[in-house]
Amino acid sequence: MKFTNEQAVEALRAELTNKGRKTQHMFDRTLAGLTEKLAEKLATEETGLPDFVADVIEILNIVEGDARKKNSDYAKYKESHPDKEPTDNPEHPKTAENPEMKALMERIAALEKDKQDSERKSTIAQKRRDVEAKLKEKGVKDEEWMNDFLSEVNITEDFDVDAKAESYVKIYNKTKANGGKGVPPANPQGGSVDNASIKSVVAAAAALAKSNKAAGISNSND
Repeated sequence: MKFTNEQAVEALRAELTNKGRKTQHMFDRTLAGLTEKLAEKLATEETGLPDFVADVIEILNIVEGDARKKNSDYAKYKESHPDKEPTDNPEHPKTAENPEMKALMERIAALEKDKQDSERKSTIAQKRRDVEAKLKEKGVKDEEWMNDFLSEVNITEDFDVDAKAESYVKIYNKTKANGGKGVPPANPQGGSVDNASIKSVVAAAAALAKSNKAAGISNSND
């Protein structure tokens, strides 16, 4: 994060109180606790303070509105029951019985999931760009083949770009062998091919055969 929790608390307090023109109804410790938790779940190393405030102020407005209502209800209760204390302190409602707090927790969970999904998609997209760059670096020039092939590959967050790129160059060579357009492997060695590679070869070969047929090129076995 490009800010501290203390800076975030002060910035959010300024938003909640219109820079001190309105009363803050939630406890300071509630604001500090929620700010720390939201920063932990939603902020990244690149998140700036203005963006963080914009992302979470709606959530804190729910809490502030709930506290404001409960303070108002408590004040009205004291007016009509001056000698009695309410059974429950309205400043500390039970979360399980409070629909506003329940909605807040669900919103936080949803935002956290969205953040995780976004980070995962970003990581996978970067992995694909990295493997494309590696393949080009190793001499693969056929971008159409590359796009078709990678669309069939299950790229995950722990995808080993270097190892897979080496394997994919071998597959490319096999699919292009008849046309003489393969890329010589950087370290030509024998070895077994795993099931995933076999399936990829079959799929790529089928795509090549279809492309050749469309172009009017006969297979050598026909």
